[in-house]
Amino acid sequence: MSSIEGILLRKTPFRDKDLICSFLTRRGQKVSILFYGVQNRIGKNVCVPLEIGNMFRVMIKTSGRPSDLKSAKEWDYLWRHESISKNYKTYCNLCLMLEICSQVALEESFDDDSSENEGLFLTLSNGIYLLDKFEKEQRLNIHAHMFMYFARLMQFHGIFPVTTNCIYCDKILISSDVHSFIDVEGGFSCKDCNGDVRDFPSDQGIKFWREIDRTKKIKFEESYMLDVCDQSILDMAMNYLASHEVIKISQLKCF
Repeated sequence: MSSIEGILLRKTPFRDKDLICSFLTRRGQKVSILFYGVQNRIGKNVCVPLEIGNMFRVMIKTSGRPSDLKSAKEWDYLWRHESISKNYKTYCNLCLMLEICSQVALEESFDDDSSENEGLFLTLSNGIYLLDKFEKEQRLNIHAHMFMYFARLMQFHGIFPVTTNCIYCDKILISSDVHSFIDVEGGFSCKDCNGDVRDFPSDQGIKFWREIDRTKKIKFEESYMLDVCDQSILDMAMNYLASHEVIKISQLKCF
């Protein structure tokens, strides 16, 4: 491997001058790379700061042992966001997106040419690009954007909730029939089956059913069409991902 292309997920100070940076590659896997001297802005790449959420091409120094931590020779931007960092709330949501991907992604296996995780890279890259675009155009609905991001993660992991039929009696669901969202079952109950009192209340369940079902029918860039304007529906999506062990909420610093 002579180079990688990926989105910078996080960076960790190492010794006095160095950074260990974690990237999500185009194959949807994580790789950690050591950057020498960048904390003191030493070397010829000082004009290319390592900012999270940007996409880089990194040339790798050859190593004598395959198990060694890879180190960067030189690097450059492939793409960078322009408006996200101008809004603190938007930047915090970028950090959350990156943290979640860092939890979800598997470590890069350079002996494996599989592309089965590319969907994770596409989800994150589209999410960041549109977050920056909508922020620049001043038409960002952050709740709707994050809800769409969570929905795409559900699809990637194969745990998207069943919205067409009641999970108990298989009755075809319409808005007037939906009662509750049963997160552990991955679907919704109808009014005849009621569901369990421990599950999400009816009004929240109906709204969650309507909006999560809508995400299947629109593109990521059409997230503004979603009627998601408060944190409660986002919390349902986060808790659903956590209940299926996709993410660990307690370990998310930005949540």
